[in-house]
Amino acid sequence: MTVSAVKPISWSFVTAQRPVVEKWLDGSAAPLARVLAKLQPAECAAFLKAMDLLEAELEVDHEVP
Repeated sequence: MTVSAVKPISWSFVTAQRPVVEKWLDGSAAPLARVLAKLQPAECAAFLKAMDLLEAELEVDHEVP
């Protein structure tokens, strides 16, 4: 398939769905925000560092033997 054969994204669809997506994201992020609010600054920093390390690890392409 050539690049020209790929259909472009319908931005009108994306724009129309934005409120629904934002509401879903707000609801999904709320528990995490509540947990982070309960942590001391050093605990919060450690948690966020761990999440950064996890993200980096998940992006590494590990070969399965």
